[in-house]
Amino acid sequence: MKMTSPQRLVVLLYQRLLRDLHDADAAIEGRRVEDAHNALIHAQDIVLEFHLALDTDGFDGGERLADIYVYLTDRLVDANRAKDRAILAECRALVEPLAEAFATVAQAPAASDLTTTPA
Repeated sequence: MKMTSPQRLVVLLYQRLLRDLHDADAAIEGRRVEDAHNALIHAQDIVLEFHLALDTDGFDGGERLADIYVYLTDRLVDANRAKDRAILAECRALVEPLAEAFATVAQAPAASDLTTTPA
């Protein structure tokens, strides 16, 4: 059985977070309130797990990333309350560069040698 590295797991979770944002956007556009709610709750859960797993002392920018996670959680709650696609676009604009950055780190040759993963 092949194990997924912690770095790859973070990348997969970011991909799922982006999918949740896409699904919520499509559900809001289609007036499927419950589907939008479920996608946004799942997105909030992922961001919460990222925040809880974050070692702010583990790398430069850890505190800033924690602030982004708090802000992102607040905006996801706002998007869910208002079913607002503009807020979702703002959230995607925050998540996409983070997803790309973590994907780049995970592909680096030394990524498998890291002892801690900045989530």
